[in-house]
Amino acid sequence: MPSYKRRTDANQAMIVRSLEWAGHHVTDLSAVGKGCPDLLCTHNGQCFLVEIKNKEGRNRFTPAQLDYYTAVKAPVFVVRSINDVEALIKGELQAINASKQT
Repeated sequence: MPSYKRRTDANQAMIVRSLEWAGHHVTDLSAVGKGCPDLLCTHNGQCFLVEIKNKEGRNRFTPAQLDYYTAVKAPVFVVRSINDVEALIKGELQAINASKQT
């Protein structure tokens, strides 16, 4: 299997900085692949995952991503911009797998 560096979305650094500024601990998972979301975030004892999509672009999910989001028990949020980060922090952004939470 060929080895290559995974591409990160252009807005990832800005989104990570915004989450960290708001007091979240952020771990970059973008190199994991296999459907795993881009970021693992923790704040006040709560864990959640963030999939970063470009504001302009394809914004499609791979089959592996959809399988992962269905299987994982932690909430997965799609973030495209600073506005999405603000909504996430305020609790106004719904997890894409919210109906799967138990």
